[in-house]
Amino acid sequence: MYDKIMLSVPDLSDEHWLKRSWLKLIKPVAIDLKYIPDANRWPELILLARTIREQHNVPVWFLTDAPLVEVYSDLCDLLAGGFGIRLYAGQGDFCEVVKAYNKLKSET
Repeated sequence: MYDKIMLSVPDLSDEHWLKRSWLKLIKPVAIDLKYIPDANRWPELILLARTIREQHNVPVWFLTDAPLVEVYSDLCDLLAGGFGIRLYAGQGDFCEVVKAYNKLKSET
């Protein structure tokens, strides 16, 4: 369903590589969060997603799995209003799983 493009980017804060005119994305971009568990990289990741969306006019989705709730729960707040996180295989919205998890955790 998706074409997989792996980019090796030494420094996501370097905007020079983001403005390469020879690269044009024409399909939605899915960023798999299992490769980026380091919360220190999330602001750069959000900048990358925003730049892709604005410069190429394509949707950008973040993907992950429900068992990673504790790893990525803080990312839901950072992405609020801008991007969503979808579960693998079209199983729904990850941030809804985080809300349910936090509610269950607070009740116990």
